[in-house]
Amino acid sequence: MQARALRTVAIQSGELVLVLGLVLLFFLLILKFIHFMFPTSSVGLKGLIEAQRAFLSVEPQTHDRKFTVQGAEQSLEGSTAVLLKMRNAVNTKPADAIAWEAASNGMHLFNRDAVQTHDRSTAEVVFHNNDLLRISENSLVIIHQTSGNPFLNEKRSILALIDGELWGRVTSTHVRLGDTPEYEINLRGGGVAKFREDPNSKEGAEFRMKVDSESRATTVMMYKGVAEVTKSGQTVKVTANNATRIEKDEAPTQPKPLPDSPTIEGPKDSKRFLFSTVPPEVVFKWSRVPGATRYRISIARDPEFRDIVEETLVSTTSYQNFELAAGTYFWRVYSVEHDTIGVPSKTRRLTVIKDDEPPKLIVNFPPKIVNKSRYTISGVTDPGATVYVDGVKTKVNGSGRFSYDLELRPGINILVIESIDNVGNTSYKSERIFYKNG
Repeated sequence: MQARALRTVAIQSGELVLVLGLVLLFFLLILKFIHFMFPTSSVGLKGLIEAQRAFLSVEPQTHDRKFTVQGAEQSLEGSTAVLLKMRNAVNTKPADAIAWEAASNGMHLFNRDAVQTHDRSTAEVVFHNNDLLRISENSLVIIHQTSGNPFLNEKRSILALIDGELWGRVTSTHVRLGDTPEYEINLRGGGVAKFREDPNSKEGAEFRMKVDSESRATTVMMYKGVAEVTKSGQTVKVTANNATRIEKDEAPTQPKPLPDSPTIEGPKDSKRFLFSTVPPEVVFKWSRVPGATRYRISIARDPEFRDIVEETLVSTTSYQNFELAAGTYFWRVYSVEHDTIGVPSKTRRLTVIKDDEPPKLIVNFPPKIVNKSRYTISGVTDPGATVYVDGVKTKVNGSGRFSYDLELRPGINILVIESIDNVGNTSYKSERIFYKNG
């Protein structure tokens, strides 16, 4: 009787544990769904909606210009911009929506749309006049564009950088008769940064902005062109190769020079790395820059660094990579002083080549039946390969030729010659030699 009661308690306890487990699993699935629909940000959903509403009073401008996205012609078709390229998970949220949705290459962005990137993800947005915006990982941006003075052919791209980092390029392909900036970016916590080309250089404008998610301070860095940064009633002019910092409730600091660029030390330009099965180790090295607290290394598939495969912050003057697949890569390094990212180093190129072809191996064996014990085996392999004759390492000259003095035993001798190239590919040759003694 007691055993039966215990058995009943055990069954009921098991059922209770199962029910609790199912409830917990359901709860975790709900949390996962909420996280997917409402990605986390230091701004919060309320702050994002307020920022999107801030553009309600600004009249949008739309365009019908065509673009090429992944080889296919695209049109703005009344939208503000096009998401030209993205890497890994990127989300967008229209102004009239609450939940986020997954973005895709070539999708159209409309007035007050928000774009959010996550870990190791980036997004590239192009406007009607080829002005480009590159959004770094863990960033949140609201995109909008308006017409300026129509009589002066002015167009303004107005954005709000809520969190993270972005890089922008203002082209100089269209005539400017006025002095209205091409880009106007609202700063988190108030203030505005206006960007335009330097009329003396006519190179357009190139800039970077970074928001510290904890202090909410914004750093504006200029590489080309001019920026006017205004907050708390004060305006500073930031020219090329200078930066300013805007704290939460303070005016912009006086511009300071960007950190110097490092000098690349290795690998040498156009170096080739070969591998057979496992990607090779590539060690990047550069000089130390006084005042730099960290360094950012960027590796891309193109010299314009639009197709970035790796971008990493390190505190040392070297970086090891073991994940580069076969292909051609371009790389450069920036000095970083706190939140200020300096001018990039010179760009270098390297090529990773998958080599799974065994090395050439030609061997001159003795006759199959011999009557003397000593013979010299010679042959040719690929230069740089390592040759073993019966397990003994044999010297190979610069043209790939080798020779080895062999001592045969009476009877059958099985000779094995092995050649191994620099990436581990192997070739074998073997022969049975009968030594007839006497």
